[in-house]
Amino acid sequence: EICGDINMAASISLKDRPYVVFVTADAMGKSMQGAGGALVLGAVFQSTIERMRWTKELSDVFPEIWLHTTFLELHRIFESFEGSMLISLVIGLVDEATGLLYYINAEHPSMALYRNGEAQFLDAHILRKLGTPGIKGSLKIHCFQLEPGDVLILGSDGRDDVILGRNADGSNIVNENEQLFLDHVRNARGDLKDIFHRVEQTGEIMDDLSLLKIEYSADAHTTPHNAAQSQELSAKAAQLSAEEKYTEAIQLYMQAFELNPQDVEICYFIAQNFRREKKIKPALQWAERCVLREGENLKYLLQAAELNIMMKRFNKARGFIQRVKELEPEHQRAAKLETMILQ
Repeated sequence: EICGDINMAASISLKDRPYVVFVTADAMGKSMQGAGGALVLGAVFQSTIERMRWTKELSDVFPEIWLHTTFLELHRIFESFEGSMLISLVIGLVDEATGLLYYINAEHPSMALYRNGEAQFLDAHILRKLGTPGIKGSLKIHCFQLEPGDVLILGSDGRDDVILGRNADGSNIVNENEQLFLDHVRNARGDLKDIFHRVEQTGEIMDDLSLLKIEYSADAHTTPHNAAQSQELSAKAAQLSAEEKYTEAIQLYMQAFELNPQDVEICYFIAQNFRREKKIKPALQWAERCVLREGENLKYLLQAAELNIMMKRFNKARGFIQRVKELEPEHQRAAKLETMILQ
């Protein structure tokens, strides 16, 4: 009945931390074409989750890396249909301990956040639909800090596609106001069934409609978000690093990051200190978190390039250097790193 719409969620573990992974998607096409796309997506997603549970290495990654890899895997599968099966979707992870949300939006309606009686859309760098041929460019992982009591409402474009009435010539008056959905979320106080009924009462629903709700609740395992304390620990860690006490610095940076996991700069400093300890593999893992969150930051790109060169992963290093040169063509450090690869 809902053709190409599909909502999925599962509990997973990444680096021994519990996460909730969710997908809300809409496959292109009516009737069986849309349903076929949704079935393929559902099967691939379920297979990805099952493989993680059986293979330890697949879950021994940071959330940004897992999300990036999973999205690209899904995209490659739908790209093989050569444009005949496109999917809009939002895929994301919620860290159950800290409430940090990681997500990617591929041409799907924006998530609505209901907090303290108000509703707003979460901003996102929106990618083209899954399966769009010839997509180029870097993939950005968005992060947003959820607070206890926050509610996220996700839905397909059927939430907006409502016939409000008829023109004099008999043609439909279709809603074009995306803010109307926020009114429904706010007036319904984040209650999913009430939101659906309010959409129904607005007019005639003309497309498939599916909704997904995620509510973040605090419990005994929740780490309270504390940016001020995180800054204080970061300052102490920087002092330890200056004294060449890199192991102690990393430990403090880790504590600071737990209190404020949205602070990508802490990831950069952790990578820097692992590198000074000659622990290049973990340094690279933390550096990749930086570029996946903020792929236009030259400092993060150069750090990732240098570490990839040290690991002899030259193709990946070239990719990061190329992105630096696209942002700043005459960048001297990028040119020097390029010569290191060529030698």
